[in-house]
Amino acid sequence: MGQIWNFLIVQPIAFLLRGLYHLVNNYGIAILLFAIAAKLVLLFFSFKGKRGMLQQQRLQPKIAELQKKYGKDKQKMQQEQAALYQKEGVSMFGGCIWALIPFPLIIALYGAVRQPLTYIMQIPAEQITIIQETLLAPVATAQTLLDAAKAEVTLAQGELTTAEAELAAAEENAKSAAQAKVDEAQRKLNDATAKQSDAQTKFDAASLAQKAEVDAGRNGTLELHIANKLTTDEDFFNQIQRNAAISQDSKDRLEKINFNFLGLNLAAIPSFTSVLLLIPILSALTSFLSVWLTQKFSGRAAAGGGSTIMMYLLGPGISLWLGFSWPAAIGLYWIVQNVLGIPQEYYLTKYFNKKLDAEDARKAELEERRKAAEAAQKEEDRQRRAERIAAQNQKHKPKRYKLQNKPPVTPEEEPTEGEE
Repeated sequence: MGQIWNFLIVQPIAFLLRGLYHLVNNYGIAILLFAIAAKLVLLFFSFKGKRGMLQQQRLQPKIAELQKKYGKDKQKMQQEQAALYQKEGVSMFGGCIWALIPFPLIIALYGAVRQPLTYIMQIPAEQITIIQETLLAPVATAQTLLDAAKAEVTLAQGELTTAEAELAAAEENAKSAAQAKVDEAQRKLNDATAKQSDAQTKFDAASLAQKAEVDAGRNGTLELHIANKLTTDEDFFNQIQRNAAISQDSKDRLEKINFNFLGLNLAAIPSFTSVLLLIPILSALTSFLSVWLTQKFSGRAAAGGGSTIMMYLLGPGISLWLGFSWPAAIGLYWIVQNVLGIPQEYYLTKYFNKKLDAEDARKAELEERRKAAEAAQKEEDRQRRAERIAAQNQKHKPKRYKLQNKPPVTPEEEPTEGEE
């Protein structure tokens, strides 16, 4: 899995970062250009995420109505809410899923920045190990001497304990010989202790002289420190070039990367005692500004409460914490991303609000037409039912018959005798 991640994600990012650095020959500008390129690549996902977020925002009044209606029945509430999302054609997770896409990118960038020898210079792992051992050779040598001195002290303590036991168990006539053994063991222990003290002093001095290297090894940025030292320490660079254990191909791949940008060393990790603290502080401030303006552009006023406070503090808090834990180059990347994200949020919000307003207007018009058609159909059905009822009533109405009596005969119509 790690190899797939490196091949598909980290290696392409390192390739792009390396190409940008070779193009401008400035690490800080390369990070700026990479941040811009990443923003353009992620624009598609930003489109998806922004649309989903605004769609969910528009459904909030209807969801609030469902909560009032089914607030006590959570299962029914979930069913009705899912039905509402399906009816409106909105994904319940459409806004947040797309927002998570940039996180693998930042993690991959961190890997490329933290291990420049591996990803930017493409030096094999076994060769990097030799370079690291060369860098830490004084501390390693002092550590070996200190470990040996500690072993001598342990051995001498064991001999002294044995000699003291023999002295305690010896007969009266053999106590002088046993005491001599104890004195000799004590002398060896004193010598070993003095040697350990001297080795500890040398180790402390070597560790102090290479404190930056030791700290870089502890926090996992030794490669980054080596890449920076190759540029700033000509003696170390020449020492690596003279090392016969390092292949010529690896020596040719070594680059003197200039990590300085506006007087700041982007290979270093910011601390409260250096001017680099400006980077994590600016990262947190721009993150807070981006969140606040995003809410404002979206028309969502802060309603207060714990969720709102968490929303405003979570992102900036993470930026501040990681800003003091990761190399300054990552903090610079975040600052650029936040600054570029502000106009992007403004124009995307404006664009999608206009588009969604038009869609809502069409939906409202179609709904009115549907209701009008339903009303017309109902009226037509009512009239037809009325006509059928009238026809049925007419069909079953009883007929009235008139008497068939002949009309009276007038005198003129009476027959004469002859006619009879």
